[in-house]
Formats: sequence, structure tokens, C-alpha cells
Amino acid sequence: MAIFEKENEVFQNSSYREHLNRNWDNGNKQFDAMNARINAKSEKSAPDEVVQARIDANGQKYASLAGRLDANQKVAENAKNVANNAYNYARNQLENKIAQMNNGVKGYPNAEAIKEAYPAGADGSYIAVDTGHQWYYVDGMWKDAGVYQAAGITEEITDALANTYKFSKVINKDNYLIELPNLDDLAESQILLLQFERGETNLPAGLPFTDFPYGNVTLINNGRNKSQIIVTSNGIYSRSYNQILYKYDQWYDVSGMISSNENISDLTLYKKAGDLPIGKLFAVLPGVFSDLPNSIDSFSIITMGARSYSRDGLIQLAYNRNGNSYWRSTKKDNTWGEWQEKINSNTTETLRNDAVLDLGMQNKIWQKYDFKNVVMDKWISSSGSIEDYNGWCYTPNFIPVGKNLIYTFAARDSDHLDYAVMPMSDVYICLYDKDRKLIKQIYTTASGTFNVGDSAYMRFSMSYNKYQDIYYPSLYQQSSLPSKIEPGIYTTNPQTDGEIVVNSINKYDLVPTTTIFKASNLPLYLYGDSVIVGDANNSVKLYLYDTYSNTIKKNNLKNGWVIPKNDSSDYNLEFFGLKGRATNSYWNYPTDVMKRRSLIKVKTVSQEIADGKNISVLVIGDSLTNYNIYMNRVGELFKNDSHTKVSFLGTRGDETKHEGRGGWSAKTYCTMENYNTYDNPFLYDGKFDFKHYMKTEGYPNVDLVIINLGTNDVNTTDIVKDYNFEESINSYKKIIANIKNFNPNVQIALGSTLTPARYLDENLDIKTRRQEWNEKVQRLCVENGYTYIPYSLVVDPINDFKFENVQIDEYNSEIIKKVSDSTHPANSGYIKMGDLTYATIKYIADRFL
Repeated sequence: MAIFEKENEVFQNSSYREHLNRNWDNGNKQFDAMNARINAKSEKSAPDEVVQARIDANGQKYASLAGRLDANQKVAENAKNVANNAYNYARNQLENKIAQMNNGVKGYPNAEAIKEAYPAGADGSYIAVDTGHQWYYVDGMWKDAGVYQAAGITEEITDALANTYKFSKVINKDNYLIELPNLDDLAESQILLLQFERGETNLPAGLPFTDFPYGNVTLINNGRNKSQIIVTSNGIYSRSYNQILYKYDQWYDVSGMISSNENISDLTLYKKAGDLPIGKLFAVLPGVFSDLPNSIDSFSIITMGARSYSRDGLIQLAYNRNGNSYWRSTKKDNTWGEWQEKINSNTTETLRNDAVLDLGMQNKIWQKYDFKNVVMDKWISSSGSIEDYNGWCYTPNFIPVGKNLIYTFAARDSDHLDYAVMPMSDVYICLYDKDRKLIKQIYTTASGTFNVGDSAYMRFSMSYNKYQDIYYPSLYQQSSLPSKIEPGIYTTNPQTDGEIVVNSINKYDLVPTTTIFKASNLPLYLYGDSVIVGDANNSVKLYLYDTYSNTIKKNNLKNGWVIPKNDSSDYNLEFFGLKGRATNSYWNYPTDVMKRRSLIKVKTVSQEIADGKNISVLVIGDSLTNYNIYMNRVGELFKNDSHTKVSFLGTRGDETKHEGRGGWSAKTYCTMENYNTYDNPFLYDGKFDFKHYMKTEGYPNVDLVIINLGTNDVNTTDIVKDYNFEESINSYKKIIANIKNFNPNVQIALGSTLTPARYLDENLDIKTRRQEWNEKVQRLCVENGYTYIPYSLVVDPINDFKFENVQIDEYNSEIIKKVSDSTHPANSGYIKMGDLTYATIKYIADRFL
């Protein structure tokens, strides 16, 4: 096979090309002869393959096989010398020619002015200002050599590597859902990764190809002299910006010899990184080559060639999985220089400041999440090295920080799992300068706060046993503890739309710590589906810690638990949610299993408490109250209670009075005189007026007001305009403030919404939205000392709803069961609501009245 191709460069004259062609022909003849001797086979069969191997294709016999191999080696070495001599001669001739030329650059208004000034030609480079093109006198005539470039491609590559980050941005259809960017308009000083399917034609404008090649494409967007380099699996391209015409010129292929990508795990093919051919991307395992930037990382390496015959003929780019990039170039003697880390202080500082601004606007800049943003069982030592450390984890990313800013580590209370926030001590923080060199290691004390001083970046390590994901360990840019910690996806690197979707699917939670009251003479039921929050694909398995297995059993359908009647004990029930890989033991979980924990505190109320109390209670509600069933159950229980007497106030209800109205929300009670055929007894002069209501109805006082709304607040709230239910929660606050204005000693209790009917996993969206509402109501109770009544936990979302038998469709006569009402429960559900309301009123009467 021919080794050398004919040289057709426009800058070389005909005699020079003829001389080169003769050398190429000589080299090709030597290699063809060598290939013939190696590949030729004897047409004669021979029983002894070793004897046959001693005879070459020309019939010449050798004394031994080794002798023939030695002869072949000499032939190959001679051919290699011929090729090298040809290359060196050509290069020396061209460099001598360049050295004899006047390299001063002269400018003229246009090409015609150049030709007029030098009709017989001249050495040197001449620029036509009107087009920005450079002109040379070659082979007796002036020739247009394209847009003038002040430096060769190697300098452009060097500048790009010295001024940019590795993969500042990823360009794909996930990140640009509406319109792909134009490469002409990209921000300077960055390295971008292009990700598209092979053969894709819907690509960003400005690429040198119309069909996307195999694999990823790297774009180096150099800011210093405004040029771009594209590296693909089968080509390297370069283009420069025309400073006169204010646009990029055409792309040029500067690949040299191009081949496909390859993995390297040993020294079989190449002895060192410097031997790697140009235009080929290699993935090299740690320590294989002695001339890598370090011996502990895997590297992707590409060698890039340049057609300018400057002293820097080759350059290599190497980057590891952590995004650290290095570069080096060849020296005058064609040996490789030292590796240099690819960071420029000005560009780094600009990008870092942008990141600091983004993080500062978030306030919470990091949160440990499902083992996704930490490296497990390792930590960063005081020397900055990564070391094995069982039970610890560290953040691999360098988080940019602002000078002399104060940060705080905080988590949810690990003992009580309530809304209390605690500082995180013993978090070890490594502080780095702008070049990411370690300054020092510090650690948090009891306050959880620390000052980063003059550092530019930080990374940190913590015990993942002490600060599990279920406590939401978080980092805040502030000098004090936050009032609350919200779970959420936080990372210092931008997420694609696809990553956000995946994280949303994987994300789930359990209800926060909740206190629930049980009457000692009545059973209490708790249902697992209502404990789980935000499980998009119903894949969470809920377990109750087995301490109370002799008392608390699964119900018959195995979808919940029951504490039997006549049980007078209090319980702290620890529920665990597991999502991910299957466990090999009940309490032995893989580290990547997404585990959540919730605490349900059961307080049992005996019949004897609140003995001798005589209180008045008002219930404000919606259709759940208006149906009368759970209210009549509460009234019946108190009629049979010989210790506590309760008078129920209200203008509605049959056996037990209340103020329930179908379809009403908190906002309705605050703003409307009449709605859904019901009058509003609380509205006076356009406002909720509790004092006027009490006076009008002749009630001298009330001890407890239960507000059991929410279903219609959720239904009527625009999720886009009021995602956090601010309008409805404000209506709650107005109602409560008005009641407290009447009598500040009135006790307040707020009921949750019910989990909707979940037969056949229906109504997941409604369940999720109601749980979001319940969390807001529960927080309102926690922050103000009100009592929270978790009705959602005690009503079975499957079996406590009404069903009807229906035919599948007009063509299928089979009869199936279907939920007839997904909002209002069956009688069994209302009875459980009544039991919980009764126990709650008894507890409040005994404790606060």
C-alpha cells in the first residue's frame, strides 16, 4: 500500500513538488517491496511450516527463521529512513524558503493595488484591506491565500486551551428545546460538547458538516484571537474570525491523518502518550503511560496537528473525568514540553464570579441528595488528597465562593424529624485559591457557620451516617440558620431537562413528623399510601420499624396498620420508605438505596381525661362536614362520654351542629355572601367578622374552633399563579386572626384534606397536590401552636371510598368495580374521621382548657 501522497500545496513551486514526488516514489517502492515480502505466500505446499517460513517470496533461502526476520527488519528500517529523509528534506527546504522571505506584512487598499505595486512579484505577505485576504506571489503569479491569520493554527489551539474551561456547556436537544444555537454567536472562551445522534441533520448553524458524525464533538471557542476548532471522531477543523468583514471565514480541515477512537490499557501499541498519532482520540487508563499529567486519573487524549510550519508543530489536549484539562506542545527539537493545567486567571475569575452570583441568588447552594452529588466512603484529607474513609463522603465538584463570605451548614433535626433546624458540626471544608490549589482545611463547630476568607473555591467532607439524606443536609450562603429546610434538587452544575425529569421521577418523601391522637377505647388505623409523598411510579416500599410487632399489626389487606382498641399505650412509630435496589436483609440496605424516614407520634387519650370539663366547639368546614356523618359520630361519642361535656355551635347540621358548606373554601368564607345555595353567616360589611357572628347567633363564647377545609382550596387554586397556596393560606390567617381578636384564648385546630380514592393507583396528581396543601397547613400549626388533625392518615384511600358496579363499555358486558366518588369517603371513612376528631377534642380539653 502506498505510504505517501503527492503534495499539492499552493505555496510550493513545480520543481519543489517534482522533487518531493521523487522522494515519495522512492519511499513507496521500498514499502511496497517490504509488504510483498511480508505478505507473499509460497504456492508450494510444505508439511513443515517453519522450513517454509525460511524461504522468502523470491525463493531466497535463509539459514534460520531469525535470519530471515533480521533481513526483513533491515529492509523496513531502510524504508523508514527513506521516508524520514524525504520528510526532513521537504521540511528543511520549506523552512529555508520561509527564512529567505521578507515576513513583514504590508497592507494595500485592494488586490489590484498589490499587483500594480509589484507587477513582477515580491517576497512576503500582502493584505487586501477591502477583503482582509492575504496575497502571495507563487509560480510567476499573484494568488489569493484566503483570510489573513496573524498566527498559525497551533497558536490558536494553545490560546483556546489556555483560556477556556473544559466543557463549559453541552449543546444538545435536551438543553435547547426551542431553538439550537448558532455557532457564530457563541460566547468566547469556552469549550463545548455537542451531543447528537449519528446522521442527525437538524444541527446548530455554523458547523463544517451537515450530518452529525459518530460520537461526541468538541468545540473550542477561543476568545483571544477569536477562532474556533472542532474535534470530531473523523476530522479536526479550524476557522478564524474576519475582523474586517465581522464574520467567520470558512472552515479548514487541519486534521492530518484521522482515525477512529480507541481505548488503551497497556503498552502493546504505544509506549508513551507522546507517540499517539494526530487526529485520534484515545481513552487511557491510569498509569499506563509515564508521560501523562498524573498517574491516578484516566485521561482522554487527542493530538492535534497544524499546517503552519512553526516550531510548535503538534499539541496535545488531555482531560479527566473530573473536568480537569491539560495541554502541552512540541518544542524546537520536536520533543514534548511539560503538561500545563488549562486555566487562565481572567477567564476563570469571570466564570467563577458568575457562578458565585448564581449560587448567591439561590441562598441554598447545595443539598445532599440520594448519593448523587457526593462520592461515598472517601474524604478529602488536610493535605487535599482523596483517601478511603468508610462512612464518609465528599463533594467532587469545586464550588465557587465569594471572598470573605459566611456560609452555614444546616439539617433537619435528626432526633425528632420535625421542622426544627439544627446546625451541622464536624463538616470538614477544604478551601482553594483561584488556581484550585489547597489553602487549608477547616471544620464547622456547633454553630455550623464558617468564613471562607480569601479562598475562591471549596469542597467538603462529612459523615453520611451522621448526616443522612433523610435529614436534608444543606449548605447556605448566610450567617445564621434558616428558619426551615425544604427538600429539593441542588447542584453546582447546570442540569439538563432530561436530568431534571429523571430526578423528579426518583424523588419522593414521607410525611413530616406528625402527632395523632387515639381514643383508648377505639382502634386507630394508619395507611401507607398516605404516608408516601411524591412517588411518581408507585415504587416505594414502606416499612414500620418492628419494635411493636406484638401489638401493631398490618391490616387484613396489608395496606396499613392498626392499633387495636383498649390499647392505652403511646407510640413513636418509625416508618421507612425504600426505593432502589432490592435489599439482601430487612435492615441492611445498599448505600444507593433512596431511604426516607418519618415519625408518627401516637398519643393515646383515655376516657377519664378532661374529667369534669364542659366546653364549646365550633367546626367550620366544607362538604365533608356538611354531610353530617363524621360530626354525628363525634356527637355520639361525647354523648356516651361521662367525663367530658361538649356543646357544638353552628347554624347547620342535624344531630350535631356545625358550619359546613359544600364547595366552600377559606377564601369563600372570607369574601362571598352567598355561594352554592349557602349563605355566609361570618361575612359582615364585606369581611370575615367572627365577633359579629358570635353576637348574631347569641353565643357568649367558644373554647375551640376546628377549621376543616382545604379540598376546595386545592381545587380552585391555579397551580401556575399560586403554586404555594399563598391566597388560601392568607385566608386561613385572616379567619384565625379574627377569631383570636374575639378571644385570644380560643384554641385552634386545623384539619388536613383526605387522600383521594387511590383504587388502581388513580388520582396521583390530586393526592400530590393535597399533600402539598397539608404540609402548608401543618407548618402553620407548628409555627403558631395550633393543633393539626391528620385526617389523611386514618382514611383508607382504597377501601374507605364508595364503589359502584359498571359494565366495561358498550361492547364488553363484563361488570367491574369503579370508584363512584373520589373525594367523599364511604361511611367507614367518615367514622374514622369522627374517631380522630373525638380524640383530638378530648386531648385539647384536658391539656389547654
